[in-house]
Amino acid sequence: MNFKKSFMVLLALFLTVSHFSFIGTVSADESEDTPEERPMGSSFYEAFDGHDQERWSMAGVWTNGDMFNTTWYPEQVTFEDGYMLLTLDHDEEASETGIPYKSGELRTNDFYHYGLYEVSMKPVKSEGTVSSFFTYTGEWDWDNDPWDEIDIEFLGKDTTRIQFNYFTDGVGGNEYYHDLGFDASESFNTYAFDWREDAITWYVNGEAVHTATENIPQTPQKIMMNLWPGVGVDDWTGAFDDEDIPLVAEYDWVRFTPLSELDEEPVTDPVEEDENDEDPVIDEDLAEEIDQDEGESPVTNLDDDEEQDEDEVVATTSDDDEDQSGSGEANATNEEGERLPDTATNMYTMLLIGLSLLIAGASYFVMVYRRQSMH
Repeated sequence: MNFKKSFMVLLALFLTVSHFSFIGTVSADESEDTPEERPMGSSFYEAFDGHDQERWSMAGVWTNGDMFNTTWYPEQVTFEDGYMLLTLDHDEEASETGIPYKSGELRTNDFYHYGLYEVSMKPVKSEGTVSSFFTYTGEWDWDNDPWDEIDIEFLGKDTTRIQFNYFTDGVGGNEYYHDLGFDASESFNTYAFDWREDAITWYVNGEAVHTATENIPQTPQKIMMNLWPGVGVDDWTGAFDDEDIPLVAEYDWVRFTPLSELDEEPVTDPVEEDENDEDPVIDEDLAEEIDQDEGESPVTNLDDDEEQDEDEVVATTSDDDEDQSGSGEANATNEEGERLPDTATNMYTMLLIGLSLLIAGASYFVMVYRRQSMH
């Protein structure tokens, strides 16, 4: 009688192990089938009192290539006295990278959609440079994303003007230049764009100055700021002369307000000029202006000491932006040598454990049965 009871207990244990192994396999399969959700950000005001790593990532070490004659380095993004600074300087590693300059780019970790994007900034005044505030996404920031982008840019050759532009699925050519009536490099001013499904309106110190309504981008994007010298685009940016570097673009604050929290006619608040603003700099001759398609390009990683998969290389992100590494454990394989999915490996492991228990128990009860028979 005791033998039968013990056998039934062992059988129940085996069935229980098999049951939970099956449930775990099904649950894991369902989890794998669920696509990763795009991280979407909410409204925020960034005063740049320091580096908020939950919100912002510093680009680097890589280069966008093409017209970007610089390598992004995290150390070229700094925070001082309530300002975020992007510094353009000579790159000591130029002999290895083949790119003579280094600079900084700051980008959000999350994506943002329709709403009001604002920045208070002072661009660099130096021919051949671009100081920017923009939103961007592409296939290297999120799988299968189109190249969508909305720009606020200052060409260092003439900082009394501002350039607006946008790209939809890689199609640009929407440049618009606005005369500011002041030199943007001499004081902090508020620049913004209101992005809606059917229109983009750009603002300067709370005043709407330009609206676009054709082929508007629809994809959520990351918020970015960068400073870079151009190469091969002298007709657009002017020729870069590095005699006055290091150069610094200054950012006072950034704010995002989603469409659901906006009034019908959004108005940005102008920012008063800083009493400690630098003295005006004499304007340089204005070079010929041309339309130029621009934006983030796929990046090339320059760190030879670390290997990265293509999907880990971002323009921005990155993705980007968070490094992922394997567990280092050996991968299970089937008879053909192909790697088994983790769920299958876990199921086989549990079944083996259950089978081992059953065999051990059966052997034990056979031994007990023989002893009882002898008596």
